[in-house]
Amino acid sequence: MNHFPPELIAKMKAAKSAEELIQLTKEYNVELTEEATKSFFEQFHANGIASDESLESVAGGWGANTNSVSVGDRVKLLGKQCAKCGSTTGVILMFSAQNIGRALINCDKCGTLIGYAEKSRYHKIS
Repeated sequence: MNHFPPELIAKMKAAKSAEELIQLTKEYNVELTEEATKSFFEQFHANGIASDESLESVAGGWGANTNSVSVGDRVKLLGKQCAKCGSTTGVILMFSAQNIGRALINCDKCGTLIGYAEKSRYHKIS
């Protein structure tokens, strides 16, 4: 999964609660944990409204350039793997605002959320 569909982003902007956002991700077969979805909702609605920039960061339109790695890039993980299928490759969903280079990664094989990885634990692949 490289990015969320545009229609999902529009609906995410309009979501009134984290529970509504969780339901949306399920409807679009986006496999995120409830914890990650709630975190996204809080990030999107920090000031009572979802900013375009925060939505784009999750959608793949923006990303901190960390060692030439951006949101949507495929990466090889070091010392971490998908709990569901065992894959060691994934796609960067977003970067942590608190820790530059720390990325939230989704399995590129089965779509399961792998979790956060420090910049020293992944590298870009083609």
